[in-house]
Amino acid sequence: MGIIRLNICNLIATAEIPNESRLAKTIRERYSNFHLTCATTRADIVISCLVKSSGNSYRPAILPSGTGWDIRGPGISCQMSRANGRFYVKGEVRGNIYSFDTLLRLALLQVLNLKNGFLIHALGLGIGNNGYLLPGESGRGKTTLAKKSPQSVVLSDELVCMRIMNGKPIILSTPFWGEFRAPGEPFGKPLKGIYFLHKSNIIKVEKLPKGDAVKEMLKLVLFFSRDKLSTERLLKTVRQCIMETPCYNIWLAKKSSYESIKRVISGK
Repeated sequence: MGIIRLNICNLIATAEIPNESRLAKTIRERYSNFHLTCATTRADIVISCLVKSSGNSYRPAILPSGTGWDIRGPGISCQMSRANGRFYVKGEVRGNIYSFDTLLRLALLQVLNLKNGFLIHALGLGIGNNGYLLPGESGRGKTTLAKKSPQSVVLSDELVCMRIMNGKPIILSTPFWGEFRAPGEPFGKPLKGIYFLHKSNIIKVEKLPKGDAVKEMLKLVLFFSRDKLSTERLLKTVRQCIMETPCYNIWLAKKSSYESIKRVISGK
């Protein structure tokens, strides 16, 4: 067995995968820029699942079970427990990248929930020393804007990580991309502004009341937990993020350039 180490959302995850398997090769390629080649940092998440050629096709879910959680998804039947500050995932996963990717997302979601964080459907941009979150449903222009932007400033065009660290919200890159499919790399920025995406023929920005911003953000957060405590933690983190950050609605034209959008959201 080989150990694959990944650095995602400022969390270290390890996975035991047979070295010569096609899955191990695909994981290293899929997460190449997030892959750690040496074990210098203690893992936060330890995944040690049996790789199967088939499995049940559950819908993604995180279910409380005793002192831990059951994690289910397409080809996934695992249990997560917590001990000595680490999270251990054991069970079975189908031997394809889709099932592993889903398992990794679900494990990250639960750990982030316990560490004041979440994943949200958004475009993330790191401009200068600041981060800007542009949440939006599919079709709102996340990938279109990502393609216009320098690759070095894009955190993701599909799922961005938001965490409260040292009392302040930051956004972090992830390897979970939409159509843009860039390799990405681990980096984060302090969150300076949140701009909910809309389509229009011109660029327009309007201040968004905090209560409305909380409702809009909750619609776009990736969340599969089914217990009251996890829901309460998510709501608390989203509220803190919103209260600490200016929020807006932004309407973008399809022809809008990156430079024009950058001037609007960053003032530069």
